[in-house]
Amino acid sequence: MREIKFRAWDEEKRKMIYQKPVLAFYYFMTWDGGHVFENGLLMPYIMLQYTGLKDKTGKEAYHKDRVRFLTIYSETGASDEWTGIVEWDDEDLCWYIDNDSDKWPVVKFRFIDYFEIIGNVFETHEKVEP
Repeated sequence: MREIKFRAWDEEKRKMIYQKPVLAFYYFMTWDGGHVFENGLLMPYIMLQYTGLKDKTGKEAYHKDRVRFLTIYSETGASDEWTGIVEWDDEDLCWYIDNDSDKWPVVKFRFIDYFEIIGNVFETHEKVEP
């Protein structure tokens, strides 16, 4: 079973919050996303859940992280390298990497020879090419 934890993007301060334990947040989900209350005030945080995966360096992968991943085809020895964003699929109920042309569900990660976190959608605004 994976560890359930979060980090938060502070929209006002434009920075990621790691140091606060999530238990300090009063967090609840609505159909239009998540809302965070702290000391009774609605906070401008976007909650990002840990996927349970770590990249090739041991860094934890969270929702909205930008990743680079490599696949090597055993039949030919050819390889492909892509970048994408870690997303959640409400229909299939799984984490996946969206690289604009394909969705790689977590179950397919066994076919990925490595993946590396290269940023996130909040702090790394430009699309990073392989």
